[in-house]
Amino acid sequence: MKDQLKILIIDDNPADSTLLKRFLNKLPLWEMNIETASNGHEAYQRLLNFSADLIFIDYLLGSQNGIDVIRDFRAYGISLPMILLTGYGNEAVVVDALRAGASDYLSKNDLTPEAADRTIRHLIQKQTALEKLRKTESKLQKIIENTDTSLATLDENGFIIEANNAFLRLIGVKDENLVIGRHITDWNTDPTREVFSKALENCLREGVLNDFETSFIHPNANSITFALVNATTENESNGKLISLLLRNITDRKQYEEKLKSAKIKAEEADRLKSAFLANLSHEIRTPMNAILGFATILSDSTIPEEQKQECIYHINSSGRSLLNLIDDIIDVSKIVAQQVKVIKSTVYLNRLFDDLMLTFKAKNQNLHGNNVQLICSKVIADPEFIILADQYRLKQVLSNLIENAIKFTDKGFIEFGYKLKDSGNIEFYVKDTGIGISKDKQNLIFDWFRKIDDDISRLYRGSGIGLTISSSLVGLMGSEIKVKSELGVGSVFYFNLALEMPKSENQGTHSKMMAQPNTNLSWEGKNILIAEDEETNFKFLKAALSRMNTNVFWARNGIEAVDICRNQNIDLVLMDIKMPEMDGYQATRIIKTEFPKKPIIAQTAYAMAGEKEIILEAGCDAYLSKPIKISEMIQLVGKYLYLQSETK
Repeated sequence: MKDQLKILIIDDNPADSTLLKRFLNKLPLWEMNIETASNGHEAYQRLLNFSADLIFIDYLLGSQNGIDVIRDFRAYGISLPMILLTGYGNEAVVVDALRAGASDYLSKNDLTPEAADRTIRHLIQKQTALEKLRKTESKLQKIIENTDTSLATLDENGFIIEANNAFLRLIGVKDENLVIGRHITDWNTDPTREVFSKALENCLREGVLNDFETSFIHPNANSITFALVNATTENESNGKLISLLLRNITDRKQYEEKLKSAKIKAEEADRLKSAFLANLSHEIRTPMNAILGFATILSDSTIPEEQKQECIYHINSSGRSLLNLIDDIIDVSKIVAQQVKVIKSTVYLNRLFDDLMLTFKAKNQNLHGNNVQLICSKVIADPEFIILADQYRLKQVLSNLIENAIKFTDKGFIEFGYKLKDSGNIEFYVKDTGIGISKDKQNLIFDWFRKIDDDISRLYRGSGIGLTISSSLVGLMGSEIKVKSELGVGSVFYFNLALEMPKSENQGTHSKMMAQPNTNLSWEGKNILIAEDEETNFKFLKAALSRMNTNVFWARNGIEAVDICRNQNIDLVLMDIKMPEMDGYQATRIIKTEFPKKPIIAQTAYAMAGEKEIILEAGCDAYLSKPIKISEMIQLVGKYLYLQSETK
């Protein structure tokens, strides 16, 4: 099947047009579709409706010549191949035609089908190649304009000649007219402008620039973009050109900065943890040394009673220090794992502050004598003043702050208390006249494992995590610990909580429970079951209860505890939570199902906030945290023995 070829012949001589048609119709490769026109104007009108592939134009067209038509057609944007037909052998005519835009020419004197065929095939191939080239150039131009790779061309002085859209985005400019003719370094940040200029000068000398990093500042947003530049030079007739290829590496640079920052933080954290562990070793060994040392002295039966009591005091004091340290370490792990929950309940605030005063008054007296006055400030005189808060955590935070104040104050006073604010908040504070904290270090004291490391603070013991724990706990309660301090003058630590009051109907019940007597009842003959798998713990509890003339039963696991409750008249159970075969939770549920009024007090080493609720949900009436204080156990057991006697 022949390819169709559309041809327009422009000739004012019909005989010549007919002759050319015959030649063209004889060509074997194409099926011709030929139209004619007698002048340029008529031909232009034909082209509006006839999509010709090729135009033959006679040189002589009456008042017009073919060269003028070719020139006009090119001016109109007609890019079709145009062949000039001439009967003159004048070389100047041919040159003028080619300059005007003719694609080729044919002499009428030498016109043959073969000559026409050869010329047409050459022009068609050339036109096809040009069309492909134009399409390729168009695609390439689109790629250049739409690529994310920034491209720009500079003259040898560094002024921009060309730039694609990606380059405009790179430097933060939308209009190309604002870029062309400007120097490339106009957008460089100050530190890199001179360095980039020298790099371009080297590129002109050496012909290439590889992987050069620079940065540009956006004129409006003032944001900085980092770029990796590669460049080559080309020699042109009017001088050298520099072709730039720029790749945006801002994300990479930002990631590198984050990595550097993370590395610094990781190294600092590692250093702090190492210091913490070293300090922790000291904090453990110091009380352990006292415990073991005084225990050795106690083993001597010849020492006087007064010295024995002193040894016992120091052993208890060192044991409490170890227990506080263990609690802090557990709190750290819980806070980091986000397992600490704020559990609000009724808090008798003045009683809480009385307890704090009682706890720290003796410690302050022993440490400082009369040099430091301990003051408790309560703006509400009513001893039954109640708020809603997490009593355990609130007391823990205040204890840490008071402990620190006592540690770092050698003279003057320590005042702790609360104030009611006009904003509806309640402010808790601890104020001292201690060594104070310099302003440049006040932001460091709440960081994990951070202790202010100077000649003064090195004299004071501590793990370096108390303030951080307190800050985290106050954060969980919806507030923030703040500090005002002056070196050598003193410090004030304070935080605000929303003042929440419990419903009035709950106050009477709570007060009644608090007022219940629990130690006046005779314990003689009472049967108490101790469920405990550790023999030493059982012997300790048995020794403590034996003073009260009770009968003590021992269950080594939950199964034995259930069996003893079924076979003996047990008045109260001290239930260990973690036991083999059957734990305390399961044993409690079974016992409470069969004996719902039998009091069960849990004893657990997991003294964490939140576990109390789990223990009570299992059916326990109360719980004791290990290590168990004898006075607390006697008071709690007495309370539930009394309540049980009242219900019988």
